[in-house]
Amino acid sequence: MPTATKTATPRYTTKDLLPKTFGLYILYVNDWDKAVSFYQDTLGWEPTCKEEGWAEFKTGGVRFALHATSNGKAVKPVDTHLDFFVQNVDKTMAALKAKGVKVAAEAHNVCGDVWVGSFQDPFGNTFGFCGVR
Repeated sequence: MPTATKTATPRYTTKDLLPKTFGLYILYVNDWDKAVSFYQDTLGWEPTCKEEGWAEFKTGGVRFALHATSNGKAVKPVDTHLDFFVQNVDKTMAALKAKGVKVAAEAHNVCGDVWVGSFQDPFGNTFGFCGVR
């Protein structure tokens, strides 16, 4: 009588399978031209790739992409929070205000010499920044 072959259970976990770094953040927008203008002209980010409906910007080690929704479908603001490291929180806040960017939270101290602030893009998505004063 044949004996059943025992199959070993793989011992992989998400820790083994998922990458260890964050490489691309995609933000879906319903007004692609307005979004590209904000990130390129207002914030001064240089696109690394720009085609109709897709724009990609390099922001340090992470790529940031804008993706147009089909048929201009409305998009709710994303309920995430990305922070950028800056040299000086006060200078960053002043520069954003000078360009008419909506401030979500004024610069405030969170721990020791670390200060944070945040702003919103024209679609209500909030981005933070942190650094020293």
